[in-house]
This record gives sequence, structure tokens and C-alpha cells, in this order.
Amino acid sequence: MKTALTLVIWLVGSGMAWADGGVVLARDERDGIVVTVFAAPFPLHVGANDVSVLVQKGREVVGDFSARVTLRPVEITESRDEWLELCNTLNGIGLTGEAVPSAQGNRLLRSAWIGLPASGRWEVSVDVAVDGRSFAIRRPVDVKPPPNPWAAWWPFLAMVPAVVGLYVWRQRLRRRN
Repeated sequence: MKTALTLVIWLVGSGMAWADGGVVLARDERDGIVVTVFAAPFPLHVGANDVSVLVQKGREVVGDFSARVTLRPVEITESRDEWLELCNTLNGIGLTGEAVPSAQGNRLLRSAWIGLPASGRWEVSVDVAVDGRSFAIRRPVDVKPPPNPWAAWWPFLAMVPAVVGLYVWRQRLRRRN
């Protein structure tokens, strides 16, 4: 019984686990230097998004580089003025950002918070300077409307009744014995 319960908790919990950096948006290699661009959450959505950059020379991670992330609209399907106002009021969040060492503690990545005011087709542009050389990566990406807050938070909100239910169940089993 304990094994089955552990397995169920592990399977449910693993769906909510996130790694640093998100999903790979683009990867480009030039002159032995590999630049990888990540995005979290994925797919990108209206509001704040984290775009991270990893630079490698061969198999070694390069720590001394600069990166600038820019998102440009290609085709807007739905604009939300309230999101534009929110993104403009948040400190340091805009359509362009200088990638800085990650605040999450991951020293391999440099991250920029990008605020997107509208859904539709956008172009991600990452300009990287390393060892006196410059690279530009441009990739199209689809931006989705903002997620429903209930849909985004239901696993966390459901955790409280689930824990209370498991506690009550445990107490009833203990009384039977």
C-alpha cells in the first residue's frame, strides 16, 4: 500500500516539476561557439516571460559574455492594453532586456525578463558578444493569450484538500487498528 501511494504521489508531483531555463527556443553554432536560447514558461504567453541564454565553447561553458534579448511583433492577433501597462510599470521588464546572471542561482545562464503585451506571432532576437565576436540569433515564436489563473494554480490549490483528506484517511485507518 505504501509503495502504491508513493508511486501515485511521485507521478502527480513529477508533472509539476520544472527545470532551470525552460524549453530550448533556438540553438546556433558558429566558429566553435554554441549559443542556446531557452524560454520559460513555454509556450510564451502575454505577460512576463523568462528568456535565458547559455554560451559554450566546445563542451566548456563560457561565463564572460553579454547578451541582449529583443522580441518584435510580426503578426498581432489579440492586444491587451492592460498587460502593456502592467509590463511598463514592472521594474526592468519590457520588450528588450539585457541578459544578466540568473536570479534563480543558476550561474551557467544569463536571463532577461520580457513582458509581452499581445498574443500572436513574434520574433525572438538574441544578440550575443563573446571573445570579441558578435552573433545574432533570430527565430519566430508564437505567443499565446495569458493563462487562466485558475488553470495555472489549480494543482497548488488542490494540494491543501488532498493533504487534509490523506490525514483524515490515515486517522481513520489508525482507529480501526
